[in-house]
Parts: sequence; structure tokens; C-alpha cells
Amino acid sequence: VLLGAERMTEGASNAFLKTLEEPPPRSIFFLLTAEPQNLSATVVSRCQRVLLSDEAENLEEPWLSATMALLEEPLPPGPIEALTGAARFRALMDDVKKDAAEQEKSFIQEEEEVPQDKEVREARIAARVRAVRSQVIRMIMLWRRDVLLACHGIEQRHLHFPEQADLIRSQAGNLSPADALKQVADTEDMARQLDRNIPDLNVCEADRLKMLGLGKVGGRRQG
Repeated sequence: VLLGAERMTEGASNAFLKTLEEPPPRSIFFLLTAEPQNLSATVVSRCQRVLLSDEAENLEEPWLSATMALLEEPLPPGPIEALTGAARFRALMDDVKKDAAEQEKSFIQEEEEVPQDKEVREARIAARVRAVRSQVIRMIMLWRRDVLLACHGIEQRHLHFPEQADLIRSQAGNLSPADALKQVADTEDMARQLDRNIPDLNVCEADRLKMLGLGKVGGRRQG
């Protein structure tokens, strides 16, 4: 068990890779961190993420309702529906950016000592957008985790969104456990791409089309 895994230096991470790639027999490594974004990308690529947080979701309105509406949508039956869902995600992020800009404008008007430098204002807006976007992605991760648990028949009381248990089970009924696990991994990929400043729409389009591709491969169960 490695506590505070994000504190590994680059040298330590590189040295640890060999052990991760060729672990001793009958061994499982647990890398514990509250800051997964600070882990080495090469280390993360060799791990399976397990979300253990019991923290209450603190995403603000209206972003909470808008995100839940996206999550509650059924799996896209075709590419048009997939791209439409991606467009709604981009619209959500556009609204977040507009709100962040308005908040910064109001803050500057109220606090005369706040620097008026354009780069400072843009950095504050970008930080606000990243914070909300991170919470949105976390909600997506938690939802897909619940779908994965439902695929395995886990009891409702163990879900993060127990009040949406029927809808979650309905979505799980269209997926195999392997497909549900892949969706969790795809969410991690979304987070990494967004951290690399790939446009929101491109990232979400790719994610939604991956969901559709699972159906084409035959991952959805008939029932």
C-alpha cells in the first residue's frame, strides 16, 4: 500500500514502473491518492482506478441538474444521437465559462485592489472552469461506476446514486460487465484529454461514439 502516491518524484515513478509491469507473484499494489491528476501518466496507464470517496457531491446548480440530465440519457442508438449528446456537453461547458467570466467581472468591480491584468483575469476564469469541469467528470465517473456495479448485480444501497437505481439498472441491462468497465476507463481517458486542453466537444464526441461502437461490436445484451 503506497500512501500519497502522487508525491513520488519522476525518478521514483520511473523506477517503480518495472515493478508494476512485472510484479511479484500473488501481489496487488494499492496506490492511494487524493490527487490522481498529479500521478505520472505512465504509472496511471498501468493501473486500474478504483474510486473510494464517500464525499457528498458539491457541484453547484445549475450545473448539477444539467449534468444529471446528460447522465440520465439512454445509450445513443446512432451517431446523430451520440453527437447531439456531445453538443449538449459542450453547451454546458460554454455556460460554465460564461458564468465564470461574469463572476470574475463582478469580483473585480467589488474589489478595487484586484489586479486588472488581462492574463490574471483569464487565469482566474480558466481555474473556475477547470474546477467545475472536474466535478462534472467526477459525476460521470461515479455514474458509470454505479452502472458497472449494477451489471454485477450489486445491491442498490452500495450505489452512489441510489435514487436513480432503476435508471442505472436499465442502462446496465444494455451492457456487458466488460463494456461497463470500459466506459469507466473511457471516462479516465476523457479527463486526461481535457487536462491536455483538447476541445470539450472533440473529447465528448469521441467518448459518445465509443459508447456507440460498443454496441456495434456486440457488447450490448439483448433482452
